Amino acid sequence: MTIISNFLSLLLPIIILFMIVRACIGKTTLKFTHWMLSIYLGVLLLSTALAPFIKNNALELERVDRLEMNQAWSQLNTKLSNGQLDQIDSSFLLEEKSIDLMQTESMDIVWSGRYGDALVYVERKKESDGKLDVFMYAEGLWIDGYDFSHELEPLRVNLQTNNDLYIAMPYEQHLKVGLISDVFPLKQIKGDSKKMSHVTSGSQVIYLRIPPDLSIGAGEHIRLHMIEK
Repeated sequence: MTIISNFLSLLLPIIILFMIVRACIGKTTLKFTHWMLSIYLGVLLLSTALAPFIKNNALELERVDRLEMNQAWSQLNTKLSNGQLDQIDSSFLLEEKSIDLMQTESMDIVWSGRYGDALVYVERKKESDGKLDVFMYAEGLWIDGYDFSHELEPLRVNLQTNNDLYIAMPYEQHLKVGLISDVFPLKQIKGDSKKMSHVTSGSQVIYLRIPPDLSIGAGEHIRLHMIEK
């Protein structure tokens, strides 16, 4: 379908330009509007031909239907709440790390962001290894059905010297995204009425695996969910 669309986007301006030139054969002068339309079509042809060569760090992404995206988000939350990390698609995982605990008696989870809150799932290990395993998941960033979740920065998770776990929003991000779409005449032929890009973004979730005897406390803006396995 992509090959056909690219072919039509290149063929359509050529046909229109040919018809204009043919209609103007034999005339000594061309109307100003004819000149302007010819120039526009020439630029359109040139930009269509050069587009594949001027993409910077281009990615070939598969478009996902919005219904499929919502279902994937629902399945992510279900699997997290059931502790089924092995069944979660790796595309949702932003970061994974293991932290040595200062002590294994107690730990408070603190939200240090200026706004918002954090959803934290906690699973107790069967044996104590003195470590805190941290998994950071994101529902994602979707633009026109394309998944740009890999560009997101994860929540900042740091263990303090008093064994408090601080969670904060990631640093401010500026993403520059360029999507190559069909030219306007081809959109009209295909009946594509969409004029603006649709951006959908979800929240981030933290999943912790802790030693079995570690006592957990949660501060304000921390939504704690204990996993029963």
